[in-house]
Amino acid sequence: MFAAFEPLFSWFRKNTRDAIICIFNDHLTSLFFNRYSAFTRGVGEEYAVAGEGGDQPAKSMLRRPVT
Repeated sequence: MFAAFEPLFSWFRKNTRDAIICIFNDHLTSLFFNRYSAFTRGVGEEYAVAGEGGDQPAKSMLRRPVT
């Protein structure tokens, strides 16, 4: 499953960045846009990967403080 993302991973390894802003929607099939908040932000120190479809071989994501 994750092999399809290898070009993206390779790009990130080659290119430096100060921040990544990721906007996505993975619940459109059950939640409509009128139920979404206008803006949210993650403030945790670490974000666990959702285990949808069973165990996924992925690590949790660490938050990088904005300086």
